Amino acid sequence: IYSLVGKNDIQGWHFKLALRTNPRFSKSVRLGAFAGYGLLDKKVRYGADVLWIIKRYPRISVLASYRYDIMPNPNSSSFFTTPEFFTTYGLRRVENGHFIPMKLMDNRELKFLFYQEFKYGYSYTVGFKNQKLQPLQNFNFSYHTAPENLTPNTDINAVTITEFSITQRFAWKERFMDVNFDRYSLGSIFPILFFEYAVGVKRVIGSQFTYHKLAMGFNDTRLLGPLGKVRWNIEVGKIFGTLPFLALQSPDASETYVSWWPCFNTISQYQFIADRYVKVMIDHHLGGLILDRIPGLNKLKWREIYGAHMWWGDMTKGNYTANYANMADNPNNIGLVRVQTADKIPFVEMSAGLENIGGFFRLDAVWRVTHMDPAGSRFSFRHGNFGLRMAFEIEF
Repeated sequence: IYSLVGKNDIQGWHFKLALRTNPRFSKSVRLGAFAGYGLLDKKVRYGADVLWIIKRYPRISVLASYRYDIMPNPNSSSFFTTPEFFTTYGLRRVENGHFIPMKLMDNRELKFLFYQEFKYGYSYTVGFKNQKLQPLQNFNFSYHTAPENLTPNTDINAVTITEFSITQRFAWKERFMDVNFDRYSLGSIFPILFFEYAVGVKRVIGSQFTYHKLAMGFNDTRLLGPLGKVRWNIEVGKIFGTLPFLALQSPDASETYVSWWPCFNTISQYQFIADRYVKVMIDHHLGGLILDRIPGLNKLKWREIYGAHMWWGDMTKGNYTANYANMADNPNNIGLVRVQTADKIPFVEMSAGLENIGGFFRLDAVWRVTHMDPAGSRFSFRHGNFGLRMAFEIEF
């Protein structure tokens, strides 16, 4: 429903109709499509997808999709749209006296995914993706095609990649909730592991780059008895090849007042870029260890929580030089995107807050420990070094 009407700087007011079939049409095949029109740019954008569930348990499925739409993130998993009224108006963060601007781009994406799982928790996904990204308006983007020197040479302002990938995942005794065609993980009492390998192939459907990507990670939730529970996530990765920063690794960032796991909540999108990286995220839910012992407050059933998020990454000289036009230390870069690397000092943010407010509301105070904006103090709201974030979640 939230995709019917929206507004952004590129399309102005725009309207989109998105439809999908339900199990009355077919219990194994789901068809979906959308079409939209912007009053400002006067362009039609559209997409379609097909999901075929070959077997429900253990699950085997095939997904095929094509979309041409405006996106704020090239890796968005939302097929129909992004909730612009939530991310652009009202909930979008204000820093230095104005809203953090959205970095919008045209995204043409063709994708195929084959997924198969086995009874003992192992699953794999084989994927194919062809994607063309065209940053729009004031989203500054320029890539040097000859990265061996800093002098201007042939620059490109759009990116086309063709990628083949395989992702392997092991989640012993993972539980799921099935809702027709969609399925939601309820987690596992054991750590969940994944390993991903992707290769980019040049000159296939217009692809401009050859590269290899490796990533692996672990996430887990541990029950600690009277000390509550701790949730953690560790991920490491490496990209081999020279690529525009749009195709390199960037930490997920929420530019709103809403906190998302596992996003960082005090930085902006594309603030950090790397071709090798390490991400560590920890949240400790105390489960009322302190507040349940305070008369009066114990009736509210609020729960304490604190956490720390860390991201480190750097890039090779070739990637730095090729993306120099968008680097923060380029004196000629006055655009929206000012890319930097964490380099010798990882980016760290910490949080402390309360959850189970009213049964489903969470409020956190979040502050940067490193890479602070020098224009403000450590607890400066105005410059983004400190802030309050909210979330809606149900914790068991």
